[in-house]
Amino acid sequence: MPILFIVSLLIGSSSIDWQVLYKGLFFKDAASQQIIYDFRLPRLLIVILAGLSLSLSGYLMQTVAHNRLASPSMLGLVDGALLGVVLSKIFKFTFFLATPLLAILGSLLTIGLIYLLASLVADGFEKTKLILIGIMIGNLIGSFASLLALRINFFSDSFIFFLGTVSDVSWWDVLLLLSSLLLCLPLLIYLVPQLAGFALGDDMLYGLGKPVKQIKLLAFLLAAILSATTVSVVGKLNFIGLIVPNIVYLLKENRISKQLLLNILVSLELMIVSDILSKLIRYPYETPLAFVISLIGIPFFFYILRTQGGKERV
Repeated sequence: MPILFIVSLLIGSSSIDWQVLYKGLFFKDAASQQIIYDFRLPRLLIVILAGLSLSLSGYLMQTVAHNRLASPSMLGLVDGALLGVVLSKIFKFTFFLATPLLAILGSLLTIGLIYLLASLVADGFEKTKLILIGIMIGNLIGSFASLLALRINFFSDSFIFFLGTVSDVSWWDVLLLLSSLLLCLPLLIYLVPQLAGFALGDDMLYGLGKPVKQIKLLAFLLAAILSATTVSVVGKLNFIGLIVPNIVYLLKENRISKQLLLNILVSLELMIVSDILSKLIRYPYETPLAFVISLIGIPFFFYILRTQGGKERV
């Protein structure tokens, strides 16, 4: 892991050597410090925090939905957040938290629409139908966001949100994602012992008197906040929330605390490796991070569908 951190800091549009990295990190060398502290380090931290937020979101959703295909991208939360980002650009809000707040609102409204449609359809909350409803709503909202973006020439100014990249991030973005994770941490700590019971199934939890609906709602709210805040900073990064929890699932670890730890470790490695590849594929030009993640995620997605896609966690 430390080796990946170092390699990520060394590689960029213009690669640096060990000496420049050493001076930039530990000595007052103006040129080296500008490269490291103004560009490379914030980017590395954003990659780490974005991976944590999206993988935790996917883990929460898959656990309470009993479905390995549940994730912020599959259930439309990412598209809802993207619509909120576009609206913040349309109305040109100057408040610095306007974009993440509207992104969160967009994700929450998406959850509301999915819940409403699922309530109107027979067995709408059944695992496969819920995913299909989420895909339908996500595509509808995503298309609407694209239409609005085209009308305001949004693509030419802020393509980052549609392509998903970390090439233009700052310490303010690091602070935003870190704050989001820290604010959600108490609720996550509360949820951990509750999540352990979901391996028994909803019927068993109801029989034990557990507030199943409230726990699921809280898990989805946390997922919406974490994923939407990430979208407001780096744009659409699909598949992280889908593939990381599934990689952890394949490791056959039953304890929730260890599953969470493995989610953190796997997301760190996957995101940093993807970021390094995004710098190398078209070096010295950069490939959008979302594209690199998709190169990994799409084959894994088909693997899930071919083997155990949609099966209930046991």
